[in-house]
Amino acid sequence: MPSTPAPSRLSAPAWCALALAAVAVGLVHRHVTVTGPDADRFTFDSAEYALAGRAWLESGRLETPFVHPAALGSAPGPPFPLLVGHPLVPALDALAFAIAGRTPDATLLPPLLAFVACVLLVARLAWALAGSRAAAIAAAAAFATSPWALRFACEGRTEMPFAALLTAALLLLCELPVTPRPLALGVVLGLAHLARPVVVPLLPALALGFWLLSPPAQRARSGLRALAGFLPVASLTAIYKWAATGSPFQEVGGYLLLTGISPEWAVARLNRMTPPPDALAWVREHPAAYAEKIVRGVRSIAYGAWLSAGRGPSALAALAALVTIVRGDARARRFALALVAMTTLLALLAAATVADPRMLFPLLAPGVALSFAAIARLAKPLGGSRRPVLAIAAALAVLTSAVPLVRQWQALRFGDPRARSGLSASEWRELGAAVAPLLPGRGLVASDAAPWIAWYTRRPTTAVPLAPDELLTWPERLRPQAVVLTNEYLVHQPLEGAWRALLERDQPPAGFRLAGHVHAGSLEAVVFTRVPSR
Repeated sequence: MPSTPAPSRLSAPAWCALALAAVAVGLVHRHVTVTGPDADRFTFDSAEYALAGRAWLESGRLETPFVHPAALGSAPGPPFPLLVGHPLVPALDALAFAIAGRTPDATLLPPLLAFVACVLLVARLAWALAGSRAAAIAAAAAFATSPWALRFACEGRTEMPFAALLTAALLLLCELPVTPRPLALGVVLGLAHLARPVVVPLLPALALGFWLLSPPAQRARSGLRALAGFLPVASLTAIYKWAATGSPFQEVGGYLLLTGISPEWAVARLNRMTPPPDALAWVREHPAAYAEKIVRGVRSIAYGAWLSAGRGPSALAALAALVTIVRGDARARRFALALVAMTTLLALLAAATVADPRMLFPLLAPGVALSFAAIARLAKPLGGSRRPVLAIAAALAVLTSAVPLVRQWQALRFGDPRARSGLSASEWRELGAAVAPLLPGRGLVASDAAPWIAWYTRRPTTAVPLAPDELLTWPERLRPQAVVLTNEYLVHQPLEGAWRALLERDQPPAGFRLAGHVHAGSLEAVVFTRVPSR
């Protein structure tokens, strides 16, 4: 009896076409949303990574001129070791700076390449789950036109590189029954850990998927090979911290467990506490309040992710997971169970720390692949009518992403420029040039916009403390020699009235004197320098 032929893969020209289309969509989106309107290339996080990447390229060491006040006590320097964040994105930024020059625009190259990789991986994962070229192409198109994906394709943060690595790991996981590559799976997960420190908390879900999908006779051997790939790569962060601080377990982000419990414990305030509160002690003393925070965070994250991914795609992904678990073949069903477990763990982890919907973004790509694989599976019994039905369903699903994207482009390209929010890159560049001559030649600078000031003035920086009178209470080695206060964000927030008063009145804090007040478009900054001690 003749065997059923295996479903044909996408051809090499088809893969090239998908990659070129992804590059084109990414470049158009970057032009419309970032470079065209001269939007700021940095977010707070991406500026931190860019600083570390530039320092790495120039010194040959992983270090940074910026540190949060919460880490000042445990961080030697300046320059400081990279204790907040992980090293993969700074490494990618260093490579981008070496190729394209040390400019903020170069930081947009790694996320664009990761976006293209994600598009191709989505297609490959959809094909692995359904064996349908139409589903693979439609899934790639849906991800490539997702406004949520394109947003992170134009930001130099960890989201898109981590998403690409996690999707690659999930593809290797899905292919374990057919083409076991446990060593490669471990290495990819190790690299993902270097991009964002959430792989270890996700290991139970990944272990579940490994157990369900790996051939029973090879589980033990394959598990050892996966660990052999993961541990050496993932341990690089601990080895680096050990060498830089004397402890491989030096972690300054534990206080983020308290985020959102009260207005006083917002992220922007916790990072500025010296020393930060003992989060574990507080959780032990207030378990009910912490449980309430987690429940509230899960609701917020789920709703935010549903809006960010789009109501239609989110509903389709949830329905696809259910259909796959109930009616899918053995491999697809087991993969869907692992993906649901991973989504649950990641949502709980985010709710326990910073309840931001973007924490679930890395699961958008596998969710899209699973959705179109489910569509292809449901259309399979239709026989000859399968292809047109699949094409119509795929087109409708893609349109749910493409239509909001086109509307966004239209509003940004042809809308009122005054309606656009945010500061421009040229304003930050001009402000940095105006502030630099007012700063002392040496010493730490405290600022509400510390990463931007560090980038444009090349001075070591930290964030301002919670109150101006704390500037002189830090240890002498860590006391700032200057303060740069801007109207960018902090002074407009609740509980920050003391800093707002200093900016509006040009009133120096105790121990400082006014050095100048500068403007760059709608951006302004007041500079205070420390009064020399007698």
